[in-house]
Amino acid sequence: LCSVVQVELWAIYHGLKIIQEFIHAGNILVEMDLALAVKFLNDRCLCYHSYYCLVNKVVNMVGDD
Repeated sequence: LCSVVQVELWAIYHGLKIIQEFIHAGNILVEMDLALAVKFLNDRCLCYHSYYCLVNKVVNMVGDD
C-alpha cells in the first residue's frame, strides 16, 4: 500500500530507468498531474520525510535540470 504521490514518483523513477536503458536522449520531458509530486521534485523534501529517498533517486537520475 502506498499513497498517490508515491505511485507518481515510482512511475517517474521507473520510466526514467527505462529511458536510460534504451534511449540516450539529451532532454526528457515528464508530464504528470499531481502537483504535490511536482513540488517534491522541484523543491525536494526534508530528510526525515517518507518520500525523501525516492525523491532523491529521481532527482539524482536527472540532475539539476
